[in-house]
Amino acid sequence: ACTRTSLASFLQVAEVTDHCTDILMITHAREHYTRLSLPRLLETCDEQCRVWLWHNGDDRSTLDFVRSHCNHPRVFAFHHSPENAKLLAPTNWTHANACGRFVSKVDDDCLVPDGWLRAPRKAHEDEPRLGAIGCWHFFPEDYLAEAAERKVCVFPSGHRVMRHPWIGGSGFLLKRECVQRVGMLR
Repeated sequence: ACTRTSLASFLQVAEVTDHCTDILMITHAREHYTRLSLPRLLETCDEQCRVWLWHNGDDRSTLDFVRSHCNHPRVFAFHHSPENAKLLAPTNWTHANACGRFVSKVDDDCLVPDGWLRAPRKAHEDEPRLGAIGCWHFFPEDYLAEAAERKVCVFPSGHRVMRHPWIGGSGFLLKRECVQRVGMLR
C-alpha cells in the first residue's frame, strides 16, 4: 500500500521506490466542477494511489472544498499557489517528488470512470515499450473506426492502443522511468 511520507527534494527527480501511482489534480476557480471531480477521483483510487492536490489562485470556496479533502487516506500532498501557476509548476512538482512507478494527472473537470487505472496499468505491466497511455475522453459515437483503426497497435498480449503523438492532458498514465529519462517539462 502507498503511504504518506515526507516529500523528496524538488531539485532532482525522485527515484522510483514503490509500485504506486502518483496522481496530480490541479484545481482553480471552478468549485462546481471540483465538487464533482475530486470526490470521484478519490473514490476510484485504490490503495496503490497517492493523490497530489495543487490549488491555483485564491478562490475561497474552491480552496476550502479542496482543503476539506486533505485528510482523505488517498491524499498524499497539498500545495496552494496564491497565483495561477497554470500547469507547468504543478506538473513538475509532482514529477520531481513522486516516487511511484507511474505518474498521472486528472483535471478538475474530469469524471473518471470506475476502474479507470486498471487497463493502462495492466498494459504497462504487459508491454514494457509503452510510455504514456491516455484515456479516451469522448463519447462512443465520436470514435470513427475507419479513421482510427489504422492507428491502433495490437500487442502480443492482446492490448489495443491507438498510437498518436498527442494524448489528452487528463487521465493519462505515464511510466515514472520516462520522467527520469527525459527530465522535467520545460
